[in-house]
Amino acid sequence: MPRRAESAASKAARRATVIRFIGATSLPAGPRPVAARRAASRPPAARAATPYCRLVTRTPAERTERGLDRLVNFSDAVTAIAITFLVLPLVDVVEEGGYDDLGPLLADHSGTLAAFVVTFAVIGRLWLVQHAVFEEVRAYSPALVAVNFVWLAAIVLLPFAANLLSTVFTDDPSVFALYIGVVIAASAATLGMRLLLRRDPALGAGAPQPLSRPLIVLGLLGVALVLAVAVPAVNMLWLLLLLLLEPLDRWARRRRPRASARPVRTPRGLDRLVNFSDATVAIAITLLVLPLVQLAPEIAESGGGVAALLDDHLDQVLAFALSFVLIAVFWIPHHRVFERADDYDGPLAWLDLLWLAAVAFFPFATGVIALLPDSRGTIGLYVGTMVVMSGALVLIERHLERRPELLREGVAGAPLRRALVPFGLLVLAFALAMAAPSLWWLLVLLLQRPVQVLLERRRPAG
Repeated sequence: MPRRAESAASKAARRATVIRFIGATSLPAGPRPVAARRAASRPPAARAATPYCRLVTRTPAERTERGLDRLVNFSDAVTAIAITFLVLPLVDVVEEGGYDDLGPLLADHSGTLAAFVVTFAVIGRLWLVQHAVFEEVRAYSPALVAVNFVWLAAIVLLPFAANLLSTVFTDDPSVFALYIGVVIAASAATLGMRLLLRRDPALGAGAPQPLSRPLIVLGLLGVALVLAVAVPAVNMLWLLLLLLLEPLDRWARRRRPRASARPVRTPRGLDRLVNFSDATVAIAITLLVLPLVQLAPEIAESGGGVAALLDDHLDQVLAFALSFVLIAVFWIPHHRVFERADDYDGPLAWLDLLWLAAVAFFPFATGVIALLPDSRGTIGLYVGTMVVMSGALVLIERHLERRPELLREGVAGAPLRRALVPFGLLVLAFALAMAAPSLWWLLVLLLQRPVQVLLERRRPAG
């Protein structure tokens, strides 16, 4: 098929579009730095007028809260891009075409699907660890910035390692070594950040956390790396050794002579969770348009213009429009939930990552529904992804209901039925779509408001 023949060019066009979407940023150009003592001898007004220079020349007094916020926000933006780009290999599979049903597509690319799920969880976990480290940070230093960039390099490399793993998922030990090695690099970087906080108390905000847990993680990852190279037939299953982390950490805590410092949670930590969620959703909702952007050269060659787009690719246009609206519909209750939150904990962060995983997966489900709009399997995948999104919101609401101390003072928890109604309607739509495949069953979501009003009227009598 011509579409398959042009797949390499299509991929290149999509990558170029993604790069343009991200854009490029740089610091303003400035002169080379002078000696620190010479800079200190200059009048304050002259120092204030000095343009940006290298970070290593900044004195502690010149490092502001804005600088720390920029470092944190930059890290979150890079991580959000990396974790969302995990879906691109799946989108590539759809663009290649050649399938009449979802089953053969998933069977032929099960490794790609597994790599998305596993690596999303890995990056999510690594981000939560880095998030916990920066909860203890109240100032930054050149060394901390440098180590954080090492961590970011590992995060950026993980989508490549995951794609390589899914493409050559054989008994090649070098591929397993690369993937586990990148995870080790990220874990070692967060350990390095903790060591910097211990060495320079001025950077931290409170007692430092014990190092036993990150050391155990590095030890287990090191063993997994050696075993993956020595016995490649087991492949990535050696990472299951990380299940030993909790019992080993409990054993280490019992051997510590004094109580451990409590984990630090700050308002910045909640803001990071919210901003990271918004960045991931923003990238996912923008990725929906990439298949349409890819059609531009084809339409230009045919000379059909917009009429040709609507005539030959109407399914893709409708899939984009529907998915854009649905992601917006799911973002609104997520926004409403976190408007009431004033604090967070580990379970809330993991539930939010579950919601984000479904959102990041949605561009693939959209591509499949555009390719095979009448297939029972593709409709089930599309609606099922929304069921996971809605279910994650139910779990978030339930968690906040059980932990009212996480809510803002004076704000009552929302009734759980507010989240249960759309979830129940989506489950109903999924069941109906499996019985009689059609996306029209999503119209049952229009019953959400009437059902909620009915339940509200019946509540006083209950």
